[in-house]
Amino acid sequence: MLEDVVDVITQRTVVEVINEDVLVVDVFTGARGPRGLVGSGLVWDQTIPLSSWTIPHEFGRRPDVTIYIGNEIVDTDVYATATTVTVVFPTPRTGQAVLT
Repeated sequence: MLEDVVDVITQRTVVEVINEDVLVVDVFTGARGPRGLVGSGLVWDQTIPLSSWTIPHEFGRRPDVTIYIGNEIVDTDVYATATTVTVVFPTPRTGQAVLT
């Protein structure tokens, strides 16, 4: 038998069981939290033109990645894991990757 009120928090969802017949689900969304501390990022300078950049990191999570060619942010394929980021271009490129 269920208790009269049970709160279960899973990610951003709160499930409240009022009784065996009533279930209330509230989904809370809000503004994204602040980034990590200043200096907690990694800047990778790719000086040799390659069509695939492999960037090792020690974040222990998938980082956000911003790619710069010259002074412009570019959109390209980025694959991130807890230890490595791979950036793929159709042709060899030099540039910079900023991981946060």
